[in-house]
Amino acid sequence: MSIPRRRQNYRSGRELEWAYRKKLEADGFAVMRSAGSKGPFDLIAWSHGWCLHVQLKRRLTESARRKLWDELADQVAPGCLVRVVHLDKEGGFCEH
Repeated sequence: MSIPRRRQNYRSGRELEWAYRKKLEADGFAVMRSAGSKGPFDLIAWSHGWCLHVQLKRRLTESARRKLWDELADQVAPGCLVRVVHLDKEGGFCEH
């Protein structure tokens, strides 16, 4: 029995969010996840005066990344930074 594509995409995205969340927590951030695409950002992280609004994608072209970053920059809380993160070819995180 195969998993419906929509559910498979959700699981794949959730796994990416949890992996990046663990990375941020290891770097000393407290992290909140916006499950089920309830807002423009997947994660919001804060630590010692830093605030990050993070959008994660599995794959992203450079032009799509720029467009997404521009769209999200208008929606970030004052004093916070936008971070668009995707997987690189080796499976690591590429952060913009």
